[in-house]
Amino acid sequence: MAYLITGGTGFLGARVAHRLVSRGEDVVLFDYAPVRDRITGIEDDVTLVRGDIRQVEQLARVFVEHDVTSIAHLASALTGTCSDQPPLAMSINAVGSANVLELASIHDVNRVVFASSLAAYGYVEYDEEREVDEKSPRWPNNLYGSTKVLKEDMGRHYAAENDMNVFGLRFGAIVGPGRAGGTPVVHLQDLFENPATGKPVTVTGAELKMNWLYVKDAAASIIQALDVSQQGFDMFNVRDRFMSVRAVAGLVAENVPDADITVVSEPDEDHYPYGTHPKLDDTKMREVLGFTPEVGLESGIQEYVRLTAEQS
Repeated sequence: MAYLITGGTGFLGARVAHRLVSRGEDVVLFDYAPVRDRITGIEDDVTLVRGDIRQVEQLARVFVEHDVTSIAHLASALTGTCSDQPPLAMSINAVGSANVLELASIHDVNRVVFASSLAAYGYVEYDEEREVDEKSPRWPNNLYGSTKVLKEDMGRHYAAENDMNVFGLRFGAIVGPGRAGGTPVVHLQDLFENPATGKPVTVTGAELKMNWLYVKDAAASIIQALDVSQQGFDMFNVRDRFMSVRAVAGLVAENVPDADITVVSEPDEDHYPYGTHPKLDDTKMREVLGFTPEVGLESGIQEYVRLTAEQS
């Protein structure tokens, strides 16, 4: 009985792997470009397979050679790839996800949990406030969001047609050490990392509010979705704090008193090309999924800053 994590050495996948290993699970990591540093300490406790989810034969061998009973499907093309290389992004996010779901149905996998995004709802104008729950209309305004909608709809189809348990988690701004892609969160990495290393930082869009979540809490929510007894198909908004960039900059300053942080109210369209976040209603996350953030944004930022300073 093994847990398969696609994107298994990624920013989020590696954290899920560490948590599963810590409780004694058999874990298989499937990754196109493994980052071995992220699995330091558990490398002897996992099976690492280098492969491409677009190549169904490569993926199928994992199901044949390991008794895969649960899947965390986290491999994905991010916003930049969707913008710059649409055919590549579609092949990863659409064809790759279809391969994962098809093989899961063939091999009677008990549960598939996948990462979606608030981009499925569509971003809102800079001065607009809108709250969305899991039944709100999905109107993505970029290709990344469209691929997430397609992934959700494929999950719903496979769950209904094959009596599978498939759950999707719609995340917002996941922050923490080691993130390598995504918009606008990567731009905001400097807000956390520059003060920790004694460098000045200027952040734009200070009044924009986002659905923040520390990476360890994002990983914990995936574990909860893998464990929850609920059956069938479902989607969950997952977040911690909904707060402005300015407020988060204040939390960083509390941890680095001499931080040189300049906040600019006007959004920079190069970093916020699609607008800003609608507010995610997290009621279902708490009451149905049974998840509440363990670390919390404030403690997460404290850890993020400390780890960055130690590694500089």
